[in-house]
Amino acid sequence: MVFSYVARYGMALNKVIKLIRRFVEGTWLYQFLIPKKKRSSDYVYLTADEIIEYNQMATNIQGLLRDRAGLESAVTRPKMACYYEGADIVRQAVLLVDGVCMTHAFIDGNKRTALIACTAFLYLNGFKLKGVHRQLSKEIETLVVERDVERFALWLRGYIQPL
Repeated sequence: MVFSYVARYGMALNKVIKLIRRFVEGTWLYQFLIPKKKRSSDYVYLTADEIIEYNQMATNIQGLLRDRAGLESAVTRPKMACYYEGADIVRQAVLLVDGVCMTHAFIDGNKRTALIACTAFLYLNGFKLKGVHRQLSKEIETLVVERDVERFALWLRGYIQPL
């Protein structure tokens, strides 16, 4: 249906995705699908040291940290988005993945580390992904190549459920 709409009206796919996102977020169902916490103190956030441990698990090598300041910045992005924008859990998870991938804080394993950090962050906050771990790695790869955070957020929103 989306592709026929794109073909008929000539809209770019990213505009259609934004329209769908606005529609879903504007409905009363959205409040029940992913409850929105109000303050950043209501969430559990990962630290840079935990992300470094995830990288060591993903690569089986120690000492791959290239840029600690960039990693600290990537780790605080979700907290800042919650505080200043009122971002929900999905937006915060997307910002964490984007930050870890795009800062290239590690010599190797940035995308694998982002995948582990995303699932851990969601789990710590009472959510899980429903059986899309292989597909998640492909979507993270697409996020890095296309730099379309909104598309990734819309995709991720469909696969999150409470524990």
